[in-house]
Amino acid sequence: DEACRILKKSEANKKLMLMITDGYPEMNWQGRRVPPTIKTNLFKKSIQQCHNWNIETFAIFYATSYSDVDTMREIFKGNLYETNDFSDVETNFIKKLIKSVENINK
Repeated sequence: DEACRILKKSEANKKLMLMITDGYPEMNWQGRRVPPTIKTNLFKKSIQQCHNWNIETFAIFYATSYSDVDTMREIFKGNLYETNDFSDVETNFIKKLIKSVENINK
């Protein structure tokens, strides 16, 4: 939420928030762990708020065997680079990011 609020204040015509995530937001509230469904819903809401403010989002998603791949695909749609091997990120991620930025600029 905070990153989107900061970007919202920018006077730039186009805004892009780049995230690197394993798909598991960590959250505690009043000393207790927040259930996964609540964390996922809050994450979806945050990304949707960015989109409502015309802030595009793109994520590098480190897909572990425990990651919720379908949820991440739903949230980021085509603006998601999935990998379980960071050695391929340098070349393939750059290509995917460039394509997404080109789509933003259309």
